[in-house]
Amino acid sequence: MAALKSTFRKFVSHTPLPVHRILTKAKVKNLTRHVMPDSETRKCEKNEQYRINAVKKQMKKFPKQTKRMNRKIEAILSKNPKYSKLSEAEKRPIIEDMQFCWFGYGFEIDEYVFLDLGGVNKDVHKRRQMVSETERWSFRFCANDFTNDVYADKASAYLKLKPLYKRDAVVIETNKDKEKFLEFVKDKTEVVQKNVSSSRGKGVKLVKLDTYPGGKDTYFNDLLKTGKTLLEEVIVQHPDMKSFNPDSVNTVRLSTFYTKSGVIAPYGFFRTGRKGSFIDNCATGGVFATIDTKKGIVCSDSCDELGNRYSVHPDSKKALKGFKLPEWDKAVQLCKQAALLTPDIKYLSWDLAYSEKHGWEIVEVNTSGQLLQQAGTLKGIRTEFKEIIDNMDLLIPFTIRAD
Repeated sequence: MAALKSTFRKFVSHTPLPVHRILTKAKVKNLTRHVMPDSETRKCEKNEQYRINAVKKQMKKFPKQTKRMNRKIEAILSKNPKYSKLSEAEKRPIIEDMQFCWFGYGFEIDEYVFLDLGGVNKDVHKRRQMVSETERWSFRFCANDFTNDVYADKASAYLKLKPLYKRDAVVIETNKDKEKFLEFVKDKTEVVQKNVSSSRGKGVKLVKLDTYPGGKDTYFNDLLKTGKTLLEEVIVQHPDMKSFNPDSVNTVRLSTFYTKSGVIAPYGFFRTGRKGSFIDNCATGGVFATIDTKKGIVCSDSCDELGNRYSVHPDSKKALKGFKLPEWDKAVQLCKQAALLTPDIKYLSWDLAYSEKHGWEIVEVNTSGQLLQQAGTLKGIRTEFKEIIDNMDLLIPFTIRAD
């Protein structure tokens, strides 16, 4: 983290700068202000009392961050069965460790849980191999030029990459869109509705047109009240993917990096929803497992964002680990092909579905995808991740510490 902060100090002195880079630099710097210098973190690792005092100083220095952190801690401790039944005395050392991971390394509180930083990865050396959300989020702003962000919303992303989505969709925003809406839905009994600016599975739902109260005209009028919306043809997924949970479209998340050596896709995970849920997103209760992207095979047990781990899917009882994803080379090639279309947006995460009709198709693209594959294997990716970003031509100079 010290290297990260040093980079920003050097960058601030460079003038003049394009407006978008000044804004980006300021935001990135603000994201890391609360994180201790690496030298301070190392002292904390060696001395418990020093750590407690150092965290108290950070909490006093950064009251807004502290308020946000404690709010997240309270939510995790109350809703997670692993912690909710503990006494206040039992919770105290856990809270203190969560606070240290927040200020010492930049880990979010939910990361503390699903990366098992209080268990398997409590060891200092293992923690140091993990890439924190603060580091990943900061890297995102250094890698991607958001002044011309064609992926600013789901609608513009679809229009940019329509041939690679491989299915029909329509954007609804004003009354002028009524004719194309009626043309789109005339032969459909159901559609997928997406709020164009939503994330983490929010604002996505399956709409049954044949049973919608008031019919298609009423549905159109209701859409106008929700704001800009993307309506998509329903993906009919392949039986092999459907078998894990038939209620959701089960997807792959694959991250691409536009490096000096070309586009690479080193990280990915497979996720599936829970019984009765149309959404497979982890934020809505879904489970996920890490993919060995070189082989296209799921290589870990599944887990959820509460830190629960499963040797088999909790509903279908089918093991994710060992599942060989179909035509994996085509999935990787699809992402690389798409990534080449926007060289100024160098870090992207692609959600893919394997359909009966088209094979692999893009569900959507994300300019801020998390590195959840660390949670599947419970192993950090710092060494490899550092090598990747050091081999990128970034908008803003950026690196992470080596260990």
